[in-house]
Amino acid sequence: MRLLPSLREKQRYVVCGVESATPVSFADTAHAVQEALASFIGLLGMARAGVQILPERWDQNRQRFVVRVDHRSIDELKAALLLIKKIKNTSVIVQSVLVTGTLKKITPTK
Repeated sequence: MRLLPSLREKQRYVVCGVESATPVSFADTAHAVQEALASFIGLLGMARAGVQILPERWDQNRQRFVVRVDHRSIDELKAALLLIKKIKNTSVIVQSVLVTGTLKKITPTK
């Protein structure tokens, strides 16, 4: 049975970029993002936000990834990303690049 569009949870896709001296792997980045979210909003907050890091959208060359999150939790996600300072002993800056409602709007040029 399908839900009406008004009853579905509204999701947003946040494109995030990692700036570092050396490239980092997706697994290390995903682990760091999950730890930052757990420490900032807690496990219950993560469950309410419905955070999903999409591995198929990882761009190794540009060091970008996509996180799916509830539309009410975008600000918490952005704040948690800014708290990430190191990934595997590599100093990094993780920031949001783009927020969109559909995956089609995420193009390789952005």
